[in-house]
Amino acid sequence: MPLPEHKRQDWSAETSYQIYPAYAAILQYTVETLLLEANVLRDSVLVRLECIHYECYIHVNALVWRLVYKELRAVTNDQTLDLNPLEVNDLNDYLWDVGTLLTSTDALDILEDGWRPWPRVKDGTAAPLA
Repeated sequence: MPLPEHKRQDWSAETSYQIYPAYAAILQYTVETLLLEANVLRDSVLVRLECIHYECYIHVNALVWRLVYKELRAVTNDQTLDLNPLEVNDLNDYLWDVGTLLTSTDALDILEDGWRPWPRVKDGTAAPLA
């Protein structure tokens, strides 16, 4: 799985999204290799993977990538939408609202069917931009 081409602020979320499906397999592999001679990289990966808060970090980052940042990147990189600075500012305000939601007791609302981080950017679009 390649690293993101451009190091953007959302690279950790994108990488988590790519790693998450293999998380259990990587953990199993590193546990099975405990009997082999020491390997600093492999053993340090195991230590991190065994921490429940790290698995939560990967899971939340993967969700945020899929539900928010993937679409934000598509919207802000799309040359055909021709967003003006005020529309970009509106997206940033919605992004702030997502952050506020994720730190509240209603954070699991993002898992509901049809949840969107912001309204569609342009009226008349038939499908999400992500």
